[in-house]
Amino acid sequence: MLFCPQGRAASESRNPNEPESAAPADTQGGQRYTGILGLLQKNIGAWIFVYNVGGEIAWEDDYKNDGAELMQSAGVSYQINPPWSAGAEILHEIAVPDVDTIGDSGVFIGPTVAWRNNRFAVAVTGLWQVTALADEPDFQLHTLFPVDF
Repeated sequence: MLFCPQGRAASESRNPNEPESAAPADTQGGQRYTGILGLLQKNIGAWIFVYNVGGEIAWEDDYKNDGAELMQSAGVSYQINPPWSAGAEILHEIAVPDVDTIGDSGVFIGPTVAWRNNRFAVAVTGLWQVTALADEPDFQLHTLFPVDF
């Protein structure tokens, strides 16, 4: 199992022939988060193709104020040498503000760099918003630290 504390599956699986999953959970300022993620990966030579799908739900005030977010991302990386790879990612997020209504949809795109060994990895992705959503940041920097158990 791949555990990713930042809440997104990493774009570098240790075994490309097995699907991986992550189940992040977090608490911030009285608000609770939980989610589920799936990762599909296919390696062709030095090229790594990845698709992530998942979602998270946040709740507070005894479940009176809840919301969710669905996400999917796709990426392609080139393995420069065994521990290092670099590539690009596109992220699509859909807000579900009250779990009964589909909200705005945002798209982000940017470069990614990853380093890994047998037990853990570090991936850094810079994502720029290509949609015009005022309530989403124009730039996101994602740093992932997945640990293989």
